[in-house]
Amino acid sequence: MRILQVHNRYTEPGGEDVVVESERSALEGAGHSVHAMLAENRMGLAGVTSLALSPWNPLSARRLATVLSAASPDVAHVHNTWFQLSPSIFPVLRDAGVPVVATVHNYRHACLNGQLFREGEICTLCVGRHPLPGVVRGCYRGSMPQSAALAVSVSLGRANSFWADSIDRFVAMTDFERDQLVGFGLPADRITVKPHFVEDGGVRTTPPSGGDTLLFVGRLTVEKGVETLLQAWEAASPSNLRLKVVGDGPLRDRLEGSAQSSVEFTGWLPRHEVAAEMRRTRSLLFPSVWYETFGLVAIEAMVAGTPVLASDLGGIPQVLDAAGSDLLAPPGDVDAWAQRLRAIDEGSVDVDEVGSHNRKVYEARYTVERGVAALESLYGSVFG
Repeated sequence: MRILQVHNRYTEPGGEDVVVESERSALEGAGHSVHAMLAENRMGLAGVTSLALSPWNPLSARRLATVLSAASPDVAHVHNTWFQLSPSIFPVLRDAGVPVVATVHNYRHACLNGQLFREGEICTLCVGRHPLPGVVRGCYRGSMPQSAALAVSVSLGRANSFWADSIDRFVAMTDFERDQLVGFGLPADRITVKPHFVEDGGVRTTPPSGGDTLLFVGRLTVEKGVETLLQAWEAASPSNLRLKVVGDGPLRDRLEGSAQSSVEFTGWLPRHEVAAEMRRTRSLLFPSVWYETFGLVAIEAMVAGTPVLASDLGGIPQVLDAAGSDLLAPPGDVDAWAQRLRAIDEGSVDVDEVGSHNRKVYEARYTVERGVAALESLYGSVFG
């Protein structure tokens, strides 16, 4: 099968970029031909020009027409179009008769920052209405002008039904995300739930109970819940464990400056080093306080057979196939998180059993082989 992969990379590489590359590599490994049309958001004056064209970029439309002529794809898989690509690509694909699959990685169909999260809380103010409140509040990067440009793009897509008319199949990662997208007005009968997959880096050789650290991996931002985690860590005061915080972000200086000596901030680490940490830690900690659309880092821990203590929020319990509440905690609840941390420290939770369960869930749901089969089925549903 000939597949055109369309994606606007992020200025700061994140999970979406990892997913796009993983899908390309896996599909090629399965014998498919993948042509990637990628875009990069620019900085400086060129970036200002591109942002001004973000509601409708004719340059991207012309570029795509050239790519289609050369690649002759059977199906196009669109990921992110903000902001260089713009919605202008969808009519080009429709007019060329190319079936379109689109993975919805965030909530930007209804929310300018894509997170349904503002000022430390879940926010649905713009759901079902014009995104003007998001413009007034500068929800996209704290900038009213950039928020206004995105609002025009979102409103144009709604008014002209680009998403509804030009996309044959939408992809959500969990049932929870699917329900949100239906609430946004996307057609329920064209949304397929397909989780991401992760390459098998191997299971750990020592049991989780032998680990003497707990691990957080992610951006140090409000929505990731790291503030709750550190407050809970201080309240719990684990006597047998240390906390390792892998990642960086705007909260790092403040959090690192006030953290206990048992907390180590490493900054970002290479992926192979993170994988090694996953195989050593007693548990990964996933304290997000927003509606994560998936949570790739949690699956990376499950690959290793490592437990995950996570927020009981949105689609996270489904992703983990959480069998009980021992390793789920209410998001943002410092006391509850402190209680769970004490349980892990004192051994009242069987982390070895949970880790074994997580590995089985990974093998049943999130392997490369299962991911490729799901993609092939997805493409087959729109390409006869």
